[in-house]
Amino acid sequence: IFSASNHLMAYYSQAKYRVGVRSKDFELNKIGYTLNIKKDFLWDSKKIHQIERNLDVIRQLGISTHENFIKLSLTKEQQNFAADYYSSHFPDNTRKVIGFHPGAAKEQNVWSQDKFAELMELLYNMTNAYFYISEGPEDRKYIENLEKILKERYPNIVYSIYKGELMKNAANISKTCLFISNDTGIMHLAAGFDIPVIGLFGPTNAYEWGPMGKNKAAIQALGGNINNIDVLNVIETSIPYLSV
Repeated sequence: IFSASNHLMAYYSQAKYRVGVRSKDFELNKIGYTLNIKKDFLWDSKKIHQIERNLDVIRQLGISTHENFIKLSLTKEQQNFAADYYSSHFPDNTRKVIGFHPGAAKEQNVWSQDKFAELMELLYNMTNAYFYISEGPEDRKYIENLEKILKERYPNIVYSIYKGELMKNAANISKTCLFISNDTGIMHLAAGFDIPVIGLFGPTNAYEWGPMGKNKAAIQALGGNINNIDVLNVIETSIPYLSV
């Protein structure tokens, strides 16, 4: 997005280097005259990820990068919180813990709770896993619906829901053997850890916003409707990560 306010802020800052985009896929940046270092980019046609787009801008200054993925670290306190949480909620440490984030701020990014519940049942039958469910501030209605389905149809599934501090949630996620999430901020947070992450994408381009790095995958819904993603498709994507 060519933001006039951002460009003008850079211009009036009188910074020596004002770096940005002259055009994107032949769309001219009309406020680009405020920049003194700029190039033409074909990001959409080449299906370039947002991380690489950001890095492309600073590469114009001769700044190279060694890594192009998110990496997060946890404090000792956060690690201890997660260890205590797991020992309390998932007492059998021989069982895997699979994580989910079934909500999102945008309705069109939310996969059906029926499908999440069915996925949990299939994964449970395959692995005998516990399930960790991450809840965000806008997710209550989705979580309540998912819980209702689990209690009615799949009472054998053992799960725990956490809604609390962001980095404590992140610490819990970091201990899962696999994390499956809708297209939302928590997915990117999970991608910062060395765990398998699968992102579910509806109208948003997975090639542009999907999790990046080792053991990361994205599933793009046909036609942009996230509920066109089939449960078996998610299972097939999950299997290589569960066998590690």
